[in-house]
Amino acid sequence: MKKTLFFVFGLLFSLLLKAQETPPEVSRFLQVNTYNGGHLSHLLSDQSNNSYMTGIANGTNFSFDGYNIKPIGNDDMFVIKTNATGQNQWLKTVNAGSKGIVTPYKSYLNFSGELYVSGFFKGTINFAGKTITSDIGENFVTKYGTDGSEKWIFKTSAFVGDVAFSANDTFVASIYDLFKIDDTDGTITASRSFQNQQFKINSITANVLNEEIYIGGLSFITGTIDGIPVDANKGVLLRGNYYNLTFSQSAQFPVIGWSGVSEVFDIRRLSDASLAVVGLSSNQINFKNNAGIIFPTNNPENYSGDGQYLFVAKISPGFSSLDWFRTSSKIDGLRYTNSNSVDVLEIYNFDVFPNVATNFRVLFKRTNESAKTYKLPSGYETVDEGRPLLFNCEYSNGLHNADVNIWSDYPLKNGYLTYNGSDVRRYDKTPLFTIVGGGLNKRKTETEFGSLSSNYIKHTGIDGSLISYTYQCGKTNYFGNEINNFILPPLNPQIVCSDILSKIAPNGKPIWKSQIIGTTQTATNPSWTAKLADTNVSGENVVLSQFTNQAQFLDNNNVPTNFSRQISTISNHLTLITNTNADGTLKWAKKLEPTTEAKKITYSSVTYDNNGNVILAGTTDDTFLLDDVAYNFNKNKVLFLMKFDANTGNILFAKQFIDMDAFMLHLDTDNENNIYLSFEPIPENWGITSYNFGSVQVPFSESANHLFLKFDSNGNTLLGKNFYANNSSSDYNYSWPHSLKFDGTDFIISGEIYSGDRISYKGIDGQIYTHPYPTSTTTNVNDFIAKVDKSGNVIWHKPIFATNRIHQNKADVDETGNVYYYINAFNKINIDGNEMQFPIDGRHSAIVKLSTADGTLKYMKDLGVHSNTIYNSSLSVLQNDVLSISGNISNQDRFLYPINDHNSSNYYIATLGKLPTPYLTPESDYLLVTNIEVPNNITDNNGEFDLITNVDWTATSNQNWLTLSSEKYTLKNQTTTNINGSGDHKIILNASQNLTGNERFAIITINGNGVASKEIIVTQSANLGITNISEKTFSIYPNPTSDYINFSEQIQDLKIFDISGKLVKSTSEKVNKIDITYLQKGTYIIQIVDKDGIKRIQKIIKK
Repeated sequence: MKKTLFFVFGLLFSLLLKAQETPPEVSRFLQVNTYNGGHLSHLLSDQSNNSYMTGIANGTNFSFDGYNIKPIGNDDMFVIKTNATGQNQWLKTVNAGSKGIVTPYKSYLNFSGELYVSGFFKGTINFAGKTITSDIGENFVTKYGTDGSEKWIFKTSAFVGDVAFSANDTFVASIYDLFKIDDTDGTITASRSFQNQQFKINSITANVLNEEIYIGGLSFITGTIDGIPVDANKGVLLRGNYYNLTFSQSAQFPVIGWSGVSEVFDIRRLSDASLAVVGLSSNQINFKNNAGIIFPTNNPENYSGDGQYLFVAKISPGFSSLDWFRTSSKIDGLRYTNSNSVDVLEIYNFDVFPNVATNFRVLFKRTNESAKTYKLPSGYETVDEGRPLLFNCEYSNGLHNADVNIWSDYPLKNGYLTYNGSDVRRYDKTPLFTIVGGGLNKRKTETEFGSLSSNYIKHTGIDGSLISYTYQCGKTNYFGNEINNFILPPLNPQIVCSDILSKIAPNGKPIWKSQIIGTTQTATNPSWTAKLADTNVSGENVVLSQFTNQAQFLDNNNVPTNFSRQISTISNHLTLITNTNADGTLKWAKKLEPTTEAKKITYSSVTYDNNGNVILAGTTDDTFLLDDVAYNFNKNKVLFLMKFDANTGNILFAKQFIDMDAFMLHLDTDNENNIYLSFEPIPENWGITSYNFGSVQVPFSESANHLFLKFDSNGNTLLGKNFYANNSSSDYNYSWPHSLKFDGTDFIISGEIYSGDRISYKGIDGQIYTHPYPTSTTTNVNDFIAKVDKSGNVIWHKPIFATNRIHQNKADVDETGNVYYYINAFNKINIDGNEMQFPIDGRHSAIVKLSTADGTLKYMKDLGVHSNTIYNSSLSVLQNDVLSISGNISNQDRFLYPINDHNSSNYYIATLGKLPTPYLTPESDYLLVTNIEVPNNITDNNGEFDLITNVDWTATSNQNWLTLSSEKYTLKNQTTTNINGSGDHKIILNASQNLTGNERFAIITINGNGVASKEIIVTQSANLGITNISEKTFSIYPNPTSDYINFSEQIQDLKIFDISGKLVKSTSEKVNKIDITYLQKGTYIIQIVDKDGIKRIQKIIKK
């Protein structure tokens, strides 16, 4: 028995030794939300030159050529009809509720000129007296009369690929489902599902006279449809009866050879009963008619099977024969396969437009296409308005005389083309656009929008403040400070972008903010730049930016400093180094300007040494001007290292190392101001045996390389290490860093190791590691984190495994050297055999803490599903178990904080652990809340505000008619006049109906440990239905006072109430101050109307 107890005790003791630390909880969450501004989604013209424009309205205000739309949801759909001269006829909008999304895909016209719109929605739509709801997101078709009246709405779960019409019916193709809908009321009269046959329907066309329906798409498997045999991975046409949706004839486009896919995307029946067909294939194809007869086709190019080829055909009635057939040359880009073809309609826009007689026109656009030239058979013609289109073509009698090159001079990622029988018209989908052609006037939106992306955060000082460096475009409410870089001149609309550097206080409010206006995001692409910014111990900040022609640094006091290009004949990007003081003012700046077109500075990183000098490392392929002084780098690729004086920015040294490119270049210094670089080298000459860095030679390996270099404070090379110097040619793997961080003694390096498709691979320590989850998606690239001494010797090395690739993770250290690793992974991660299974499949983020001594795991914490990649995420550690992360997110919530998403970019900063400085701030939309008005209804007299704090707190209402409750995410407190909690909460106000006949007031007092108390005045009107909630303050002084109070601006109306709500003084005089000597000592509520008619309320104390 004693032995058993001893064994159990020993086992428990060993488990306690291995017990991991408890990770910190999220204590603060800050976010900046932007609007996408809305855009035009589709344009349709009829033969009378009427135009029908459908699109998205997003933001607080969306203006379109005289129409002003105030969106209710995140994305509301608008539909506008204009006549032949461009005059507006009507506007209709559709919303799905306050957080709803309504996204139109495409519009269609029937024979009577009535409009149909297909799209996606999430939320609740009320349309034509019918309500449809979806929490997960579904699809719809709406019908409008010629006057814009709502006729009906139809809901389907899957994407709507096409809509077609007969005399009395509407047909809807929805992936595997085909619906026949009564055109008068939108009810389903017949339907077919092809789910079991795995036949995807992309297009429909109907023959009214013969009561026929044609559908085209892709058969994923071999089988039969209504007894008709179909083959796998083939584009298929079916002809049938449109009353009961049964089919009797088919035609296919079989691939020539042993592999490949073809798919039909659009079909239209022509006036001679023939069928116009457009589709894609990944190999050469033939045409097989209903009788099984194969017709040879013209496939002009050698097909490689690894691209897309567009085909267009005209097929005789009844699928009996092929009138003609043509294909294009290879369309470079995504591989077209069975696996991605379900989503291919999201990538392509195809339209067949019947023209006069038997002619038709094809319009086709690739959404992610770059500028290319494609060889197409004769019969295709270019249209000037369609230049951004890949091509458009018109066939007449199948005649082809000569091949024509059709080209795109720039990608039309945000546009569309339409055809009205005589004119091809183009529009751009962006929020600032014009439509041209056919006499239609130029039109534009006037909506201001913005975006914000994360680059860098760094805690500075001991109070928990941090530096935030972001890339911003357009208009943004940046933590309560409006940034408006959106310019709308009459003829040349511009969206200006800027780099924003700011210091954020513990309570989430900016202490100061500076901007570099006119920048481009090229510099902030983490694939090209490793370390964009650094902050030194004095609170100074150095950042890297890029701009094209002109840039302006604007500090917190709006003091500008301008920068411009010296060489006006070239247009490549300039690099700008700005070094700011601790208050955000500019200390000095340096401009690096390439001297040759298409040359640039890439893979650059910046840091401070211990004396505040700035170190810059990067690669270039040309001589560049530094403050208009040339630095000659005449080799194809050069790695350069430069040092700038802390106070003046003067060059202290400049070193160059020729024939060297550096991928993911990271830079740091040690306590003796030695300089260290870590990167994957990309040599210009692969025939070398070593890398040369001054007098130091580093062995070269043909199979793999990862370099670690050390320089003294004057830039002289001291040592070089290739972690893969001893690799054999068969041992092919290499690595690159994500982070290089000095921990006070040694360096932490994190990164990725490429190992091909092998299960086992070599780490930077030379050891072999075997992946525990060996699949094709896991063994390609593997994460690691290691500790390396100043000589490049690996002290410890930890591989980090996941069930899918991990991307661009971040590392930092605390004051004792503990290592923190911010991970982005799928499903589960594994460190030293310690596995963490995520409770929900998908991309998660997590924080890992490792011991500084040997890399022992201290904890892993799941941070939940993360919708965005981690490429632009940042990590900064303040002290042991107090750290912040930042990034962009499109989730509905993060750490149970709701994301105020408007279908645009959302930037956040989240803090784990408790910041040392206490704070307590009641706010709403970043504004400090000092007074609130609640409505006066029979029920639901609610208001709310956010309490941002890191302390224990209590909130008390001094009136029984106003009760308080709070929500800490999913937790709720009981409703009462006194509530309490710890950390961030939403405070909810509930007032009973005011039957007193007078306006009444209550005061909410919020107290917190170690912070000043806050008071909020709550006002309830005597009138029913008052719903205005004001959070603005008004400046009066002095307060307290014994005689006079002054106003910061002239007022036009004033009322003073005692705390019970009794009116004690009123005046309508326009004054700047008022005498209150006659009032008794005590607390009063003063309510004024300012010169702009805005009502403001504040508490005053009469001494």
